[in-house]
Formats: sequence, C-alpha cells, structure tokens
Amino acid sequence: MNLRIAWESSLKDSFGEGVDQEFLDWLWESVLRDFTDDELSSTDADGETLSAMVALAERAYEAQLRFPPSVSLSGGGRPLGSTPEKDVSDWIKFDAKTRLKVMALSEYFTKIASVERRVMEFRRRFLGSTTKTLEPDKIPDALRSWSLPEDAETSEQDVFLSWTPAGGTPVRYRGTHDSAIGELDRLGDYFAGHYPWRKELAMRFVLSGEVLQVNTVIGSHRMSRILGPAAHSFDRGDIILEVESWIPPDLVKQAYVGLQREVHRGRRVRRGEERNIEVFRFVLGKSQVRVLSESAHLGRVSLPDTWRTLRKSWDEQLPVDHDWRYGEHNGRNFYRDFLRGQRTVIGTEYGLLGTSQPFGRLLELLTQPGAEFAEATGEEIS
Repeated sequence: MNLRIAWESSLKDSFGEGVDQEFLDWLWESVLRDFTDDELSSTDADGETLSAMVALAERAYEAQLRFPPSVSLSGGGRPLGSTPEKDVSDWIKFDAKTRLKVMALSEYFTKIASVERRVMEFRRRFLGSTTKTLEPDKIPDALRSWSLPEDAETSEQDVFLSWTPAGGTPVRYRGTHDSAIGELDRLGDYFAGHYPWRKELAMRFVLSGEVLQVNTVIGSHRMSRILGPAAHSFDRGDIILEVESWIPPDLVKQAYVGLQREVHRGRRVRRGEERNIEVFRFVLGKSQVRVLSESAHLGRVSLPDTWRTLRKSWDEQLPVDHDWRYGEHNGRNFYRDFLRGQRTVIGTEYGLLGTSQPFGRLLELLTQPGAEFAEATGEEIS
C-alpha cells in the first residue's frame, strides 16, 4: 500500500473520518521533514517507519484538539492604539516534533505549577482544599461570590478581572485587594513572570487546573497616526513579538508575516524598486527647510527647484547610456517614480511635499492623457 494512503488511513482509524483534510495535508508535509529519504524508501517503510510517522502525527493532532482557544480570563490594559497581545501560534505551521514539544511542556508546567505553594494556599483558602479545582462552567459563579456588590463604594485598591466563557461575552468582576479576586490577580502576575503562560491563562489554570498550552509566540501590533510636523505628518506602525528561546527561526517568521499583514490590512509589504527609492533620496537631498513664521515657529520642507530642473539634475549625474536616465520627454515618469519611492519608504499618503491627496489617486491622475502637475509656480510636467 502507498505510504501516504496507509498513514492517512491509520489516522482516520484513530480520530474518525471527520479529520480535516487540509490539516492532514499539512501534517503529512510536516511529518515528512522528520524522516530521511532512505527511511522513506526502505523496504521497511510500511512497518517501523510508518508506525513512527503515525505516532508523531497522532500526538500533533491530539495537541491541536487539546488546546482550543475557548475562554479567557484577563486583567489590566494595553497601550492606546495597540492590539491586545495574543497567542499567534495558530498562524504557525508547526512541524510534528515542535508541536509534540509544546504539548509536553504544557503538561509539565501544569503538573509542577500545581505544587506551587501559593497555588495550594489559594485553593485551600478559596476552593476548599489544596488540590480542589473548578469546572469551567462553575468559575463565573465563584467569581461572582468573591466580588463586591455593584453598589459598593469604589477604592483605588479595587482589583478588576474579566471572564469570557466559551461563546459568551466578557463579564467584569471587582474585588478588594485581599479578596480571592485580588490574590488571583497577583497569582496571574507571578506566573506570567516566571512561567511561559500569559496572565489570563495562568489565572484560568489556578481555578480549573486544566492543561493549557504554553506560550510559543505572543504578538501584538500598534499603529500611531498623524505624527510629526503638521506639514509633513506620517503614520507609523510597529510589531511586538515575544518568543520562547527554543522556537525555530522559520516559525517566528511565519508569526511576523501574519502580524504584518494584519497591520497593513491584508496587503503584502513590498520592498519597492531600487530606482524609485533612489529618486526619492535624490529629491529629498535637494529639499530645504523653509520658515513660514518665525514668531509662531512654523516651517516646512520645500523644493527650491522645479521638477523639470530636478529631472535634468538627476539625468546629469548618470552616464549617458544609463538605464535610469529619463530624458527630456519623461519628466512625468520621474515624478511618478518619486511618488512610488516615497510610498515605499514612508508607507503613507503623507510625504515630502506635504500633500494630503492619497498616492493612489495622484498616480491615477498622472497616468491619464494630458495630465499635468503644478506647484505654486504653475509649472507643467512634460
């Protein structure tokens, strides 16, 4: 029997015919990377090798089933304009060995965390015994019983937690500093600082004792808009990744690409053409600071030369037969390439010229027959 068919048949025997085919295709490619060509082509490929391949795949599939991102318990805030930190491991195509290590680490940390003195003390004081835990559907009732009444006077020492049940909406709970909610909040901070768990997962573990997936890659992004001087405002985004030190570099790249596309709303970030960027640098080098008002401390960056003169200066610095020369009849292309270079470098519709018109619309206008661009001087680009 074909090795792939035998492998897939064994998995369906274990987990049923409802196994997602797309996941099986990916899992097959992942498992293949863990075996040499000799192992795959040997006469024993249907025996020992097949058994090993099935075992790796079964453990990886069990890990996926075991850690559903169903509920969260959280506290605290985040920087204005940023997305919440989240486990982005769903964007990573883990190979079978890495997925197995994640599962083993999750089981290990859950086991040893159960004998942390502070966990045992919390469970004895608030749950009834050092080893007692709650079923997930009982947690909201416990949090409610530990909370202050809604009409209770507020204090700067109050602690807030939010619990989101599976398929539900977040519910906020308020407790005093020395209440179960206060201690749970401090336990979450402790585990987030010492274990590879996020705070909300750590607090969930304390209450339920469930095996929860350890951090692999945690990520967030932030977009700051309308920064810089009024005449040349710009947008700026950044991506924050927190990665466990043992994660393979190629898997980190997958997480980064996913976050980057989210920041740019699904658009792929391109490096741009070298000539366009060099044109932008050339024009930037020719620009000068112009003071608009000494008393009001207002200024802007402007170009002392016309676009025709800039294009001519650009051509003159290059050899006569250079491919990057524009010539007398391609001034419009010079300006177009400046805009494209500016968009590649700055990444927003704001730029050196201080225009508020989106680049896409400018480029569209410039490509129309008879299109003109005029500064205050009324110069026509030709």
